[in-house]
Amino acid sequence: MAVTSRDSRTTRSHRERPVLTIVTYLVALLAITMLMQHTLTWGQHRIDDLRYGMPRRVHLTGQVLPTDRPDAPTHLMALNLNGQITILVLPGGDASRIQTLAGPYLVGTDSSTIVPHLALTDLTGDGRADLLVTVRGETIVYVQEGDGFRFLTPEERRTLGGAEG
Repeated sequence: MAVTSRDSRTTRSHRERPVLTIVTYLVALLAITMLMQHTLTWGQHRIDDLRYGMPRRVHLTGQVLPTDRPDAPTHLMALNLNGQITILVLPGGDASRIQTLAGPYLVGTDSSTIVPHLALTDLTGDGRADLLVTVRGETIVYVQEGDGFRFLTPEERRTLGGAEG
């Protein structure tokens, strides 16, 4: 009769090895996912730096106000100045008649890198373009009145029936 011996460590490691392998792969996958997320966020900030500059700013030009002429359209500019959105309206491109509209304050670690977006549409149905400023998916409406813009009143908001976002 032959005597055989088995190493008990070899038998135990075969049972533990698949679990260790799975855990190692999961940790590696988590690390790769976190690295890719950080890289994509960094890349998006660099693209925004090139597209919108720093401080973040967007421009819109068009025949907006009743006093605009074809050769002198209104120029609108939204700025994110350290987390405070400010909109500058130059009626007819005339800097001496500039109007400054206060927008929202932004909160968060990325508040100074958020891009405000501008749009013009007639929400009130009066035939004049109203200014929509969208920041982080929220829209602020400025109604055109005379030679400039003002905030939408609660009464006007009720009559719109939620169309302003």
